[in-house]
Amino acid sequence: MSPGNSEARKPAHLAYRPDIDGLRAVAVLVVVFYHAGLGCPGGFVGVDVFFVISGYLITALLMRDIRAGTFSFVTFWERRTRRIFPACAAVILVTLAAGLFLPLTADFVKLAKSALAQAAMAANFYFWPSDRYFAEGSFKPLLHMWSLAVEEQFYIFFPFGLWMLYRFRQAQRQIKLVWWLLAATLASLVLATLGVHRGHERSDFILSATFYLLPTRAWELLIGAVLAALPAACMASPRWVREVAAWAGLAGVLLPVHRYYGGMAFPGLAALLPCLGAAAIIWANTPNGASADWKLTIPGRLLALRPLVFIGLISYSLYLWHWPVLVFGNYGARDGTAASAGEAWIQVAVSMVLAVLSWRWIETPFRTKRIAGTRRGIFRLAGVATALLVMIAGAVVVSDGFPSRMDQHGRLNNAALGDKGFNEDLRAADVLEGRIPRFGVPDASLPPRILLWGDSHAMHAVGALDSFCREHGIVAEMIAQNATPPVMGASFGISKTYNYDGLAWADTAIGHIKSSGIKDVILAARWNIYTETPAEEDLLETSLQDTILHLSRMGCRVWVLQDVPDFRAVVPRLIGGSQGRFSWGPRGEWRQTRERHLRENRVLERLAARNLPATFLDPAQDLLEPDGIHYRATQDGVSLYFDGNHLTTRGTRLVLLPLLREKMGRAFSGDAAGPD
Repeated sequence: MSPGNSEARKPAHLAYRPDIDGLRAVAVLVVVFYHAGLGCPGGFVGVDVFFVISGYLITALLMRDIRAGTFSFVTFWERRTRRIFPACAAVILVTLAAGLFLPLTADFVKLAKSALAQAAMAANFYFWPSDRYFAEGSFKPLLHMWSLAVEEQFYIFFPFGLWMLYRFRQAQRQIKLVWWLLAATLASLVLATLGVHRGHERSDFILSATFYLLPTRAWELLIGAVLAALPAACMASPRWVREVAAWAGLAGVLLPVHRYYGGMAFPGLAALLPCLGAAAIIWANTPNGASADWKLTIPGRLLALRPLVFIGLISYSLYLWHWPVLVFGNYGARDGTAASAGEAWIQVAVSMVLAVLSWRWIETPFRTKRIAGTRRGIFRLAGVATALLVMIAGAVVVSDGFPSRMDQHGRLNNAALGDKGFNEDLRAADVLEGRIPRFGVPDASLPPRILLWGDSHAMHAVGALDSFCREHGIVAEMIAQNATPPVMGASFGISKTYNYDGLAWADTAIGHIKSSGIKDVILAARWNIYTETPAEEDLLETSLQDTILHLSRMGCRVWVLQDVPDFRAVVPRLIGGSQGRFSWGPRGEWRQTRERHLRENRVLERLAARNLPATFLDPAQDLLEPDGIHYRATQDGVSLYFDGNHLTTRGTRLVLLPLLREKMGRAFSGDAAGPD
């Protein structure tokens, strides 16, 4: 979304619309409040409202110039450059400067890469692939640039298409132009609807593409274009009709703000309501010459109030600044926890101040040609600024985030972020065809003695298990699939989200245990993510117990690896070392508490208390602080985690290996020839 991609004030011959500035204000405010956690659970629809506004105003300008015979692609892009580029470049450069103080070089590099993507008008392509399950966490101060890139790409193709329609007389009759635009709108909407449906069923990759890319977003801009292309006769309606349309449109915008929620199927048909609402408001308040006493509707007059109009004028800068302010302001927060209301309001206030300054001293001078008054001047300045941005961001990427600015602890914690050990999903075909990772003694002739079965928390245990097996001269295998617990007869919501079939996967694992003659099975998982609802909690408890009993009846010794403390934050980010005199530490208490850990893992605690044929291994007990309340996440000032819940290879050997030696060592001491 880019509120600035529609001109704040139009020339006299294209009448200024204060109601549109007011609508722009509503859209940017709901987006800001949504991002700040200040209500507005569906505030993301402000993006869609802005797309409609932009499509309407840009199409009106293009049609005016094309019909008058004054249209020029160069002139069009000069106007776009003056309106969009200066404030955008300023925000990116300031954000890159702030990146110098980040305690993780990886965060700085990701920031620089996103800046390079936006310099190429391709930020939406950069952010398109969904975060993977093993992602380091979300730090994307320029994420909001995706919508700016969508509009910029639209402004490359749409003016040419509109010009071609006029060039080949396909738009000489206005109604014919409307039909062409309606056809394009419908095609894009159908594509978006199919993308959302197929994405939820099959692939996050498809769902993410539907959200970020132009073909599935163009229909929102095209709704505005259709509105601008309507013949004058379609604008002349009785006042009561316009009033009803305006109130219905306002409801269409505001109801989703309060009824929609993050994670819903979007931007398919659900986006149609706010888009049509915005179009209805614009239509109902569009002047026409059919009535001498024409005036704004009541909703239009409300939107034209001075405070809203002013926020509409600064909306582009407010949109640009608010997201970096919020992201940097919440850098030290636990994942999934919002800032306090007071902190959020402070961040919004800072964003407003920056927006006013940006509008007054950057946007306005360039738009009114007080700076770079000639076409050559603005293009030259844009070229120099882009080159500067590319050089700075490129230097950050090439230098790997300037690690020399870090102290010793900072460098070690940066290294922890990449100390991930094994990280590879298996599929049923891999198991059936024998492509199973082996650990321990590097002797291909030895049969596997241990199977490590689980999700990504089985993967992070590989380092410890490998060392243990080498000490005892045995071989282990691992069957692991992200977001899929090692249980039989159950399927969980998070597994379905990743399109994994937990039932079939369990059958594959059990079949391999039978065929390979494995005698020891370690079950490991991030257990608490499979207990999101009471029903899932009961399902995990029942299915895990049944799995233990089934494996025992098969003649296997069963070991259940309980979970490490879950900090729900990127630990290396929170404890990153100081840079010179500046330290960016965590905000408030972020350590996991014993009470919360026990509550989140109560299913395992209940099962461990029963007389089941399994040995439960609890790594959390060795991480408990002397206060008996909090768990530690570091050893000698260096993170034991590479995110908030997965141990580093170093952490695995420091935390899990002693546990395996203590609990499993005696069981295997007589089974092997000795250390490798």
